[in-house]
Amino acid sequence: VVAPLLYWASGAVWMLLVVRTLHGLTFGVGSTVIAGAAVSRIPRTRMAEGTTHYSSSTLIGVAAGPVVGLALAGSDAGFGPIAVTASVVSAAGLAVAVLLPPVSRLRQATEPSSGGPVGPGSSQEVHRPGWARFVEPGALPSAVMGTLYSIGYAAIVTFLAQLAAERGFGAAASAFFLVYAGAVLITRLFTGRLMDRTGPNVVMVPGFVLFAVALALLSVAQSWPVLLASAVLVALGYGQLQSAGQTISVIQVPPARAGMGAATYFLGIDVGMGLGPILAGVLAQWLGVGPMYLLLAAFMVMLLPVYWLVQGRQLRRPDTPAPPETNPEK
Repeated sequence: VVAPLLYWASGAVWMLLVVRTLHGLTFGVGSTVIAGAAVSRIPRTRMAEGTTHYSSSTLIGVAAGPVVGLALAGSDAGFGPIAVTASVVSAAGLAVAVLLPPVSRLRQATEPSSGGPVGPGSSQEVHRPGWARFVEPGALPSAVMGTLYSIGYAAIVTFLAQLAAERGFGAAASAFFLVYAGAVLITRLFTGRLMDRTGPNVVMVPGFVLFAVALALLSVAQSWPVLLASAVLVALGYGQLQSAGQTISVIQVPPARAGMGAATYFLGIDVGMGLGPILAGVLAQWLGVGPMYLLLAAFMVMLLPVYWLVQGRQLRRPDTPAPPETNPEK
């Protein structure tokens, strides 16, 4: 709530960097806690549907934020309205969070007793080595896969404007992400329920294929209809991989660690979004933007058998019993 107002008050570059660091830390903590609270409130029999709804809500924010920010930036009032709007919206989110009942109380009211709570400080909590207190071991495969397929989307975010400028797409580049967001919102209304009934593979396997096709189509696009068709395929590919991967990261860990599972997965996504521009930049400088997307398409195809060997062949449906708590040292 406070950080956006501090941007407005920053009078030097070093102050801006300090505020940016503070804002990043608070955003990281907030997004992690909210993701953990969201998955902790979802019944395991509807885990995929619930996680896709949550992912869609964050997508709405990511799509609406730049639109509102750019509109306010075009006014003559300067940065002030942007700072105030961001602070007010954050305050509204805080008010909603305060009004919600704590997850622990919600669990006690909705879940049958099993001999006491399982959580930090409880007698049933399994001792974990140092690193396992910060990441969930059961969600690490999902996090690693998330890192790898997020590299492709990071390349789109970073170099789409350059591709559009080279090929004269004009305003179609801006429409790309609006089409992507709309297609993701529509398809996630159905894919969550489908995963709850049949398991995540029904979304993950086609997701890799469609994302590869989208990147390949983007590499050869010479007109705006082809560019927007690629946006739809990115939504059917990466958009569904992201939400399905979150579901996998939750159903593969004990219920008491669902929040940590989701946080670990999003850590992997963040790593991919951070490394993607660097790796894609090297390829784009070496090959060009178009061939770079084609090479990433081949990379997504190669990821499919890796996913199947590491996770796909052993995945259970979300409504099956969760794995018991285990000691990672064993």
